[in-house]
Amino acid sequence: MIGKGENYDWGFTVRDPAKVGRELFYGIRRPRNYRKAFPLLIRGANEGSIHSQYLAAYALANGLGTRRDFNAARYWYTSVIRNGPAEAIAEAAFDLALMYDKRGTKSDLRAARHWYASATRSGHPEAPFNLALMYDLGRGLKQSPRRAFLLYKEGARRGDSWAECNLGIDYLRGLGCKKNARLGVNRLQRAAKKGDSKAQYSLGLAYLEGEGVRVNDTHALRWLLKATRQGHKRARRMLSQIKAQDGRVTHPSTRSKRTTG
Repeated sequence: MIGKGENYDWGFTVRDPAKVGRELFYGIRRPRNYRKAFPLLIRGANEGSIHSQYLAAYALANGLGTRRDFNAARYWYTSVIRNGPAEAIAEAAFDLALMYDKRGTKSDLRAARHWYASATRSGHPEAPFNLALMYDLGRGLKQSPRRAFLLYKEGARRGDSWAECNLGIDYLRGLGCKKNARLGVNRLQRAAKKGDSKAQYSLGLAYLEGEGVRVNDTHALRWLLKATRQGHKRARRMLSQIKAQDGRVTHPSTRSKRTTG
């Protein structure tokens, strides 16, 4: 979603009455109130404000201040895509894809793929991951590990830690690419250091098993503990198994310095 500090003045002028709607939606200079914001946003949307159109679509898609309405949300997102600047097009296309993706029918998934691809072309940082996941799982389209790999790689290039994590796993397993355990671990390290719990768990396993790195129980426990603190269930089970086997789990300190693992 577009943040309150991003492109704050899309389509607005000083006299635009929808400015109050935007302030109510974001909670700027007045308490946040979606119910009061919505009719003002619709007014701004009908007057041609791209930002109002986007916020109205977002409110309709998520039931903020109004009832959920798929068709109305689609209408306003589509208007943004037709008339907005590049970053607005990317956000609207991505949100529209999410709407279709959640519905999950065969035709909806085809539409989701179309809009994820549009958002990817428009530069959205998270869209490559979502599209890659569809190819990875064969969700609504023919499964293609190679296409998934290339999209994960693009998402990682854009700074998405989820894409970076799955890219690392693909390298470790040789999915859609030539297997390269060392490069896989390197990608997992990048994602893990950004706080991605799945990458932290996978990196912990790599250190336990010596996959792409030398076996290092200290590093393994450190990353498994980090993942566990974020609620990763597999990491918690793995730590429980280690504790049952060894009698205890040494708790490495992570306060004084960052791990090099």
